[in-house]
Amino acid sequence: MSSSWWAPRPSTPTINRSFSNGSAPGSPMRLPRIERVPSLDAVERSNHNDSGHGKSTFQIIKELKASNAKLSAKTADMEAEFMNRVTEMQNQFSNKENDLKDSLKAKDNKLKSLETRIKTTENRIREKDSQLSELKEETTFQRHTIADLKNQLYQLQHEIEDAEYDKRDGVDRWSAEKKEMEYKMEQLRNQLACISNGPVSNGPVSNGPVSN
Repeated sequence: MSSSWWAPRPSTPTINRSFSNGSAPGSPMRLPRIERVPSLDAVERSNHNDSGHGKSTFQIIKELKASNAKLSAKTADMEAEFMNRVTEMQNQFSNKENDLKDSLKAKDNKLKSLETRIKTTENRIREKDSQLSELKEETTFQRHTIADLKNQLYQLQHEIEDAEYDKRDGVDRWSAEKKEMEYKMEQLRNQLACISNGPVSNGPVSNGPVSN
């Protein structure tokens, strides 16, 4: 057997079957730990050491080919399982990504709605401030107007009081003049009666001229 038959070959990676995919939600997913199986060269040397003595070269080659076929099939199964795991994890990643996108979209929509409500509230506050400023100005104007009206009312009250005083004085003067005129009229009536009836002896002395 030539020395090239025992040339070292690269070992074939395989998947650790003890890998569990039950990671907690939200935690970073751990990839399966890849372990290296014995290389075909090491297996062949082990088989040769175990059964090579007393066997022909043809029998050794046949057994090694059969062992190699088993190892190749096992490796293919392990690679298929690994690819299935990778595909499953990719699907989980895709589903998680879609869920996160939907959640982010919902939060963005909620944020936009809150921003719209904030802008609407700010506009209302500005309108209320403007109305309050106008109301303050109107209130100030009304106060000035009320103060002016009070001053005018006070002046009118004084004018009315003065007019009432003047009226009372006029009534008093008119009453005095009336009484004086009534007194004079009474005197005139008495004089007229004296003139009409002539002088009366032993009577009251008249106010008119007395003849001698």
